[in-house]
Amino acid sequence: MAVERAVETAVETRPSISDEQASVVTEMCTSGRAVDVLVAAAGTGKTFSLDAAREAWQQSGYRVIGCALSASAAHELQAGSGIRSTTIAKLNLEVLRHQQRLDSRTVLVVDEAGMVGTRTLAPLLREAAMR
Repeated sequence: MAVERAVETAVETRPSISDEQASVVTEMCTSGRAVDVLVAAAGTGKTFSLDAAREAWQQSGYRVIGCALSASAAHELQAGSGIRSTTIAKLNLEVLRHQQRLDSRTVLVVDEAGMVGTRTLAPLLREAAMR
């Protein structure tokens, strides 16, 4: 969970953030749940909200990494949210080779997770659950 003051600061420093976006950021950063799902229509500011969440998590001592099915989607996620991102395939390979760890201080953002096959996502979930 992110520190409450870090969440407040991340929201306050974005004057254009809507009340709904601020609520989503606060909920994601402070829920304490192992998995949170953000569902919203295109153009509603999900990536903008993730930028605020990233800031709050990082200020609270978490490492935030992102992944997506395609390289172009990973690039868009990184460009819009500031979350260092790669493809799911590459991240799976890095985890398998022990080049990347998903520990208890890591927040993993999976862009368009509903489009990802269970077998593709399973190694990352397994690695995260072990920590």
